[in-house]
Amino acid sequence: MWGLPSNGGEARVGGAESGSIFRKTAMGMSQKKSNVRSGHCPDRVRSLGKSRRGRSSGLEIVKRRPLSPKIFWAGCILISLVAWGMGRSGEAIPASELQGKGDLFYRQGETEPFTGTAVTQVGGKKTEAEFWQGRMHGAYRSWFANGQMEGEAYFEKGVREGRARLWNKDGQMIRETRFREGLPDGPATEWYPNGTMERRTSWRAGKRHGEVETWFASGKRKGVGNYDQGERSGTFVVWWESGKKRQETNYKKGVPTGWWVEWKENGEPEKKAYFVNGKATSGPAQGEP
Repeated sequence: MWGLPSNGGEARVGGAESGSIFRKTAMGMSQKKSNVRSGHCPDRVRSLGKSRRGRSSGLEIVKRRPLSPKIFWAGCILISLVAWGMGRSGEAIPASELQGKGDLFYRQGETEPFTGTAVTQVGGKKTEAEFWQGRMHGAYRSWFANGQMEGEAYFEKGVREGRARLWNKDGQMIRETRFREGLPDGPATEWYPNGTMERRTSWRAGKRHGEVETWFASGKRKGVGNYDQGERSGTFVVWWESGKKRQETNYKKGVPTGWWVEWKENGEPEKKAYFVNGKATSGPAQGEP
């Protein structure tokens, strides 16, 4: 059986083996045949274009395209994985119930690597770490006793990845570092408790690489220098908070090279030395600047 909704919308075939949708044609005169089969669409069926009175019913059969096998099974697999992941990731247990075996963590008494969230609460502080198949995977977060977040980092299969941040009890961010494959990689910034930037540097594969700058808590510049693959390179300058120069040194592949000069806070020279291959000498050789 089939019927037309009272609002003039779609009419669906009520038979168990039918899967077509009937719609009114624009002029109420069109009659078409459609292929229908349970869940698919290939067998021929008679036209339902005429009503019981023999008049044109004004209905046409609109074909509904079947899903391709690839799309159908991909959807089934995706739904299954999501459902499984949601169920497992929602499991939160005390971290004390975990035990390490090799490089994996297991819940005590279980043979499958742990997937879920491990929670620790000590002295009002709280820590949550997400695990997947025995390794830290996802977010790692900690909170102070007052509820303020203390730290946040992310892991992929046990390796730190992406942005890691630290805050103080007042909610002021004090450090932000980026990681790649477990090593600092990219910009890193530190702040004083008052929110003033303290240090800004850059890392590459776990080594300082590029310019580094430091400031006093007052916001005045404190120092500047450059690193090349973890080694000091070029000129480093340090200032007194008054703005007067305090120290100027030179490096080559991490070794002091050339003049090393220091000044008192009043601007008077205090120390001066010349370095060759990391060793202080009486001065530059003849012909050197």
